[in-house]
Amino acid sequence: MVPARTGRAARPDAVAPTLGEAGYYEAPAVNVLVFSNWYDGLFADSKISGVEIIQQGERIATNGDVRLSATPGQWDATARFVDRQVDRAAGTVTVTLEYPDYNWRYRIRSSTKGAAVALAVILDTPVPAALAGKAGFNLEFLPAAYFHHGYIADDRSGVFPLHPADTMTATPQRNAASGRAEGPGAEPNAIAQGTRLVLEPEDPARRVTIRSSAPVQLFDGRNQAQNGWFVLRSLLPAGRTGTVLEWEVQPNSVPGWLRAPVIAHSQLGYAPGARKVATIELDRNDRTTAPARLLRVGTDGSTTVVKTAPATRWGDYLRYNYRQLDFSDVRQPGLYMLEYGATRTAPFRIADDVYAGAWHPTLDVYFPVAMDHM
Repeated sequence: MVPARTGRAARPDAVAPTLGEAGYYEAPAVNVLVFSNWYDGLFADSKISGVEIIQQGERIATNGDVRLSATPGQWDATARFVDRQVDRAAGTVTVTLEYPDYNWRYRIRSSTKGAAVALAVILDTPVPAALAGKAGFNLEFLPAAYFHHGYIADDRSGVFPLHPADTMTATPQRNAASGRAEGPGAEPNAIAQGTRLVLEPEDPARRVTIRSSAPVQLFDGRNQAQNGWFVLRSLLPAGRTGTVLEWEVQPNSVPGWLRAPVIAHSQLGYAPGARKVATIELDRNDRTTAPARLLRVGTDGSTTVVKTAPATRWGDYLRYNYRQLDFSDVRQPGLYMLEYGATRTAPFRIADDVYAGAWHPTLDVYFPVAMDHM
């Protein structure tokens, strides 16, 4: 069964995005970031920069930038950030980047166009001969957001693959950027192509439309690397300067949509005498004032309301506003859940021995995962 999207929806009318005070484009249930973040410098494939899309509270696309392969890996080169200029009056963001090894600079300029964010790749000098057929504008989409859903490329339809099993082209040498340099290699082939692509047209929560001045190819980056994403890519033309590529990116906007509340608490639980404060993260447009409730779970599965109180406003931080519930006065050991509106947490304990075995998963699970190579 495919899980349903969370949040509250309203009629799906197209709304023009605006460039907000935070320096990114905003429309109901949609944000488009243009180099608001930058690569961390260690792994080029850290998926935290370039053009990014947040749709209904989930970051579904990232790494929108000029890249030198269709499905870049963690060791593939990324451009070096030079400058970012935001003009709120004009509604534009202009970013200058460079590949210093090729003495080549380019600009990506964003603006609004109807209900879309328009992206232009601008060159003062042509694509270097060594990068012809390699340099292209990529935008990567989170695979898990598109499993079991469709796409339409011009007039041809398809379904996003659950598993990476597409054809590839054999190469005499393995791509060193994959992290392995020995033996022959293979490069993924495009699974679709068109100048107008609609991702997940059947679902207003995830529909994204891309219109381009040049063909856009769809690749499954998981064919190359286990952390690959779905990639949309347009090659940059050789021998040209000025605006060499234009995309219109239109994530579907749903006026009135509100992200469901998120309740943060200690998943491990609390000692009876410890301070106990739950933090409730709300959509910044959510004006509801529901009471927060602490529920005690009985042996028969029934719940008893132990505490009900208005959640105290904490303030705003970045994209959300926050409220808190202090339930430090509840000391009776047992199994509890927190509730705010229609959101209910998983159960947690109040107990004297709540920390007794906490170090086991820390050593056995958290540290090995966090250290990656252990």
